[in-house]
Amino acid sequence: MIARYLNTDGAAGRIPAWYRLLKAAKYMGVSPWDLSEKTYWWVTRAEAAMDAEERHRNHLRDHRK
Repeated sequence: MIARYLNTDGAAGRIPAWYRLLKAAKYMGVSPWDLSEKTYWWVTRAEAAMDAEERHRNHLRDHRK
């Protein structure tokens, strides 16, 4: 399920909540068990930040060519 989601850049499959929590915790530099005690708002904020940073990297890459 996760592999299909990742291999298709989200076009197929789905990503479970526990994986989202692990990715957000890694990004934020906290343990997943500590993050799991907070509201899920923090996971969505971390995902928004990761997405914005990825878009920025892609923008820079595309404009350097």
